Amino acid sequence: MVTRILHISDLHLGRHESPEPYAALLDLRRRLDPELIVVTGDLTHRGRRSELERARTQLDALEAPVLAVPGNHDIPYTLPARFTTTFAEWERVFDATEPEYASPDLAVAGLNSVRPWRQQQGALERAQLVGVAAKLERAHDGALRVVAFHHHLAAPPWRARRKRPLHRRDEVLQQLAEAGTELVLGGHVH
Repeated sequence: MVTRILHISDLHLGRHESPEPYAALLDLRRRLDPELIVVTGDLTHRGRRSELERARTQLDALEAPVLAVPGNHDIPYTLPARFTTTFAEWERVFDATEPEYASPDLAVAGLNSVRPWRQQQGALERAQLVGVAAKLERAHDGALRVVAFHHHLAAPPWRARRKRPLHRRDEVLQQLAEAGTELVLGGHVH
């Protein structure tokens, strides 16, 4: 049996929108019939409640299970909310910043790499990596083990100067490999 995941990232709802990409996404979801849709952040452009709610509505309309983690554009753009209520709206709409999904064929652990003071780079703490190892350890034998977060581990040369990779990426990648991760999904570079 083939396990299909549909990976989406960086929709930036609220900025220069057009209906065509969503229509194409809906068609793709219907053709692929994925077990899970994984969204690696930047669903919105400014992290506004209305943008997050619209993103949730559009994802729900895809009629498939969704695992979504926040991106740096999914938190408040304004001060002091960026630092005082960083994930309040995200959690209101999507429940968790580090969701997980498990089935006999698939185990996905979402990690929150967004840090309000690291707008472009992002980071994962050691405790998060220990936690993901425990989540993947509970996976069924033979299940594909996936980790999803917003920030990238490597940038293409034309974006490397402005969009630096995840903080401590070599250590993060080593720990993910040791935890049994077979696939890493991210976004941020577009």
